[in-house]
Amino acid sequence: MKRIICFIAILTIGSSLSFAQAEKSQTPVERRAADVCAQFRQNPGDYEKLFATEFLAKIPAAQLTGIFTQFFSQLGRCTTTKVSKAQSENAAEFEFRFEKGFRVQVNISVNGPASNLIDSLWFGNPTSLSSSLSDLANELKTLPGETSILVARLNDDSLTPLIALNAERELAIGSAFKLYILVELAREVNASERKLSDVAALDESAFSLPSGILQTWPRGSPVTLHTLAAFMISISDNTAADHLLKILGRERMESALAETKHTKPQMDMPFLSTLEMFKLKGEPTHKAAEQYLSLDVNGRRKFLAEQIARVRRETLS
Repeated sequence: MKRIICFIAILTIGSSLSFAQAEKSQTPVERRAADVCAQFRQNPGDYEKLFATEFLAKIPAAQLTGIFTQFFSQLGRCTTTKVSKAQSENAAEFEFRFEKGFRVQVNISVNGPASNLIDSLWFGNPTSLSSSLSDLANELKTLPGETSILVARLNDDSLTPLIALNAERELAIGSAFKLYILVELAREVNASERKLSDVAALDESAFSLPSGILQTWPRGSPVTLHTLAAFMISISDNTAADHLLKILGRERMESALAETKHTKPQMDMPFLSTLEMFKLKGEPTHKAAEQYLSLDVNGRRKFLAEQIARVRRETLS
């Protein structure tokens, strides 16, 4: 019996030494990555032990808690961290994996050997680890709210569905509306009505809110239609989309919806700019959207021209 007890004791000591050696081999930023991973829970906290004072001055505790709990509610707990690109002992890009089958790119840097507190933290968008279309459809079924997906193979003028989930359900179009703008621009270029090299000046009335970067450019900056289209599609630039909509024309875009075989083009009339959408949702009274939806198409056009056009971008919440 004594021999068995001694053997167990040796195993325990050996295991402790291995753990200590593994921990010692980690860089400071890797250890902080593990600390961040542990924050994805119902009640995260103790941020002053992890984050530099200057970081918390810019990103307060309440905001951090909101981020961690939102990720946790959607993705579950963080299970592993892995360095995907080491920049230095104090900075690296990580892949965080979560229990509901997602990975997230996370960039972390710490402020050096004195305290090794986090002074920079960035989260990318969650990416599914699913390996098949059916897995993706099953994931969508578990999400809160309304979900819909149709993945199909194009066969000339017909479609062969590969997966479908509530494919007939009508949902808000979101940034997919930018594809219709791109289609109409391509049609006009192919018809020699415009050239991608045509230049337009950035117009104050078409500056929108993020996503994108053009909203930060100087008013009057000359840009080609190619640049506007590239920004609109590659980074979903709202200001690029609103400029192209202004150039092509609202009425022309409404006709283009029907020409592209949109099944219910009347639901997107008037064809809104992103800035108009932001104004409808974020103007100070928070009543405009409800008023707008109660009107017919002609009433909505008048409402946009007489009410929404007067809402200043700076007042949006």
